[in-house]
Amino acid sequence: MLTSYDGVYLTDPRFTGLLEELDRRAAVVFVHPILLKEPVAGLSPALLEGTFDTTRFATKLAAERVFERFPGIRFILPHTGGMVPYVKWRIALNVLQQGDFRRPVTREAIAREINNLDGLYLRHDPEPGAHPCPRAGRSDPLRHRRALGECRRPAAAAGRRDHAGHQGWEPRRRHPRQRVVPVPVPRRAARQGPC
Repeated sequence: MLTSYDGVYLTDPRFTGLLEELDRRAAVVFVHPILLKEPVAGLSPALLEGTFDTTRFATKLAAERVFERFPGIRFILPHTGGMVPYVKWRIALNVLQQGDFRRPVTREAIAREINNLDGLYLRHDPEPGAHPCPRAGRSDPLRHRRALGECRRPAAAAGRRDHAGHQGWEPRRRHPRQRVVPVPVPRRAARQGPC
């Protein structure tokens, strides 16, 4: 799925029926950011917008209480979850304070919101030419307990469960010569608007 369609994010009330069905099926949903057609600040949208749209989507999930309303859905976000691992405490504050940064919050409430964000599965796409898995002893900027990707780190510590009670999940390791065949996705006839 995409983060949004014609500028409408999946957290919009128009998608409630879809989210209810995905929740009923306990679906695992891979959500990819949209790609804008026009440069932003003179930069190609492919450079940064995928990362930021992924972050926007995760923030909307938290702000619209999707984790609590549809606990059966497990979301996979590409591009290492955008900026989510780095700014999840800000996202948690935004959810709790609803834009009023003077509103006091408790540590327990922040921890609860961060735990919801930690329930996201993040697909790690290494840069071309980069080693896909940090070696022991090196600093790892991605300290997310549900990282999916080339290095196949454990998705969750033993016995830990996410906000919906799911045990840690990690895809099967591929054999080096195993081919990945993309699933054909039907294309929409024509896009309208800027998205």
